[in-house]
Amino acid sequence: MFATSKVADVVSKCAVMIQQTCPDWRDGDILCFLPGQDDVLRAKDLFDAKIARLMKISSAAEKLMLERAQSHALFGKQDPDEQALVFKKQPEKRRVFFSTDVAETSVTIDGVVFVIDSGLRKAVVYDPLRNMSSVRSLVRYVAKSELNYIFLLSF
Repeated sequence: MFATSKVADVVSKCAVMIQQTCPDWRDGDILCFLPGQDDVLRAKDLFDAKIARLMKISSAAEKLMLERAQSHALFGKQDPDEQALVFKKQPEKRRVFFSTDVAETSVTIDGVVFVIDSGLRKAVVYDPLRNMSSVRSLVRYVAKSELNYIFLLSF
């Protein structure tokens, strides 16, 4: 099991990678995979806070680009109505999706041109040490064979 600080590092690196992916904010959306709902919500908050800080110190032209950023959280236990709002495309906006692997298997997001994968997943495993039919969630690195993404964060 990864320590909370390890996941926090991944979340921070994803936020930085998104800002570096396309500094001129051309057309196209960004999808960032993270291991869990808490990580998704934290990354979205970090990103929104960073955009707010940049808005205070940016030139008028830079502010126009920053105002295009529209961040969204996407995860499996999300209310279906809330999830539907995530997919509504707004002209002149660039959507940044922070998602668990629900976006890999359950939904299709049109307009994504960059994908950033943290390389972490939650996996359910049997615990033989407890000699019980129980499962627990673990954060693990995905195998390279599972990766079909543009960016993989490395440590």
